[in-house]
Amino acid sequence: MQTFKLPSSETTRPGKAWLSMIDSDDERDERFPLVNPSIQHPIYVKAYPLRDPTDVPRIKAEIIEGNILIVKITPIAKRSVEETKSAISELVDFVKSIQGDIARLGEERIVMTPPTVKVWRRKENSALTVAPSGSGADEETE
Repeated sequence: MQTFKLPSSETTRPGKAWLSMIDSDDERDERFPLVNPSIQHPIYVKAYPLRDPTDVPRIKAEIIEGNILIVKITPIAKRSVEETKSAISELVDFVKSIQGDIARLGEERIVMTPPTVKVWRRKENSALTVAPSGSGADEETE
């Protein structure tokens, strides 16, 4: 199994020193495995267009295989709002049922992950407040 060792002060410069980061030297203390040994195949990040409802089973199959999908919803959205809502609802229900994750990436895409991968979401900072609109203060305050 390959391991990853943290850079020491000698290897923090750019260039050939970074090549020594992947190593099989067992004398180093700080090591991290590069891959989970239980994964028997590569996990891919794939981009798929959602053109119509017949694409939904293929998208589900990719998630079951353990892949991460970035799904462009613009093609189906241009055809029908109702088909878009139905397909997205089916995908949300599916991902929740397998304990995967799904999140919106802007207006045109969603990201879907298998149960082993979670989407990081920024938590609201409770110390930061936004001034009410119309108060004349448009900046965040503490």
